[in-house]
Order: sequence, then C-alpha cells, then structure tokens
Amino acid sequence: SDMPAALEMLNGALRSTLLPAAASAFGLDASHLRVNEALVVQYDAASGHNALPIHRDFSLLTMNVALSPSDSYAGGGTWFEHSGETLVCERGGALLHAGGLPHCGVPVTRGVRHLLVLFLLAAPLPLLAGRLQAIGAAAGTKPQFFSQPRRRPADLALSSAALQLAIEANPRDAESHSQLGH
Repeated sequence: SDMPAALEMLNGALRSTLLPAAASAFGLDASHLRVNEALVVQYDAASGHNALPIHRDFSLLTMNVALSPSDSYAGGGTWFEHSGETLVCERGGALLHAGGLPHCGVPVTRGVRHLLVLFLLAAPLPLLAGRLQAIGAAAGTKPQFFSQPRRRPADLALSSAALQLAIEANPRDAESHSQLGH
C-alpha cells in the first residue's frame, strides 16, 4: 500500500496471468484464489540472512517470483525435501508449489537475491487447521531477548485454544499435537 503503482501492477499481473496460471496448474477456479500475504524476501550473503530453514507454508499454494537476475548472486534457490531438487528461476520467472510441501531457501553464498513471495488461499479451501496452528504457535512464543525489539509476552491461553481447535479441525496434524505437548 506504500507503493500504489507497484500494487496496481501486481494486481494486474495477478488477474491476467499469475492466478489463472496457478489455478490451471492445480485444477482450481482462478476466481476463488486470493493472496493471503505478499512479501519481498531478501537473501544477502554478506548480512548472514542468506537462507531459510526447512519449513511448510500456511498457504494452499505459494508462488515465488524472482526479482533478481541469477548472475547477481551465487547459490540460492528453493530446495524441496520430497524430490531433493533445488529450483532457481531467472528474473521474472515464477515457481509455484503446494504450500504444505517441506522446502527451504538455499543459502546465497555471494551477492543478494530478492523474491516476491505470494501466499495463496482458495475461498472454498480455507486451510482452517493450518491457520489455527499458525495462530497458536505465534501466540505461544516466548518474548524475545532484550536486545531485540520488545514484543508482547506469550499468550498461552490463546495458544492452547487455537492449537486445540486446529486438532479438532485436523486430528491427524502431528505439529499441533506436538506444540500442545501431546
């Protein structure tokens, strides 16, 4: 919202190309897809923020749009646990995957890599259990060290309630059970 021209350009690309392509690849109706969250990620070899550990996204689909030319950095890419493959897109290219697939951001060893990451949800498939698990996990985190910006203390009641609802929505979700200490 701080950059209205960029937002207008992104919304146009979403309507004309990105959401229809995502819907087609996964057999969905493009009119049901929504961007739940969008962010620009910077991996910088010099700063130490050069990678992301293995994780799953709380989205139905995740789209990574490469903003940096591949010759501006070394290393990098998205590694997928199920295949062992690392995929790298050239600037303007996009990588689309199911949000629940375990993956990581491979360390950038030289230069800087920028990505636009779009987390997509579908109206008929709200991923309620995953969203509740994310709320529960965030609410139950401990306050950060004093040298970092102050955060509200952990809300263990909210954390427990959200995780219990996540288990009710998906009793087979081991992560929610684990976070509750079951």
